[in-house]
Amino acid sequence: MNKKRISGFTLVEIMVVIGIIGLILSMAIPNFINARKKARAKVCVNNLHQIHGAKQQWALDTDAAESATPNSTNLSSYLEEWPSCPASGNYGINAVNAIPTCSIGTATTAVTWDDHVF
Repeated sequence: MNKKRISGFTLVEIMVVIGIIGLILSMAIPNFINARKKARAKVCVNNLHQIHGAKQQWALDTDAAESATPNSTNLSSYLEEWPSCPASGNYGINAVNAIPTCSIGTATTAVTWDDHVF
């Protein structure tokens, strides 16, 4: 008698593998989402640092008062290009003695910069 042996995976084995992959993905996806949020918040804080530095340099060069508020045209020569918000918000330059702000904010990440929360 010739018996043919069929090799392959059973349905149960395939379902176990799919279950393990699903379990791994359910743990990995929230970590990727949190890492993306943190990266966006750090980019935003870095952009605000650049705007603040350009604003301070403008104030020194023009002998502006601390209450003076420059616009993006005034600061364009101090920045290679105007930074864009990674969350599609808008940056507020504010007065020389105030920190710049982002319209989105980071209420969920609470990133601090020089004792200020953005």
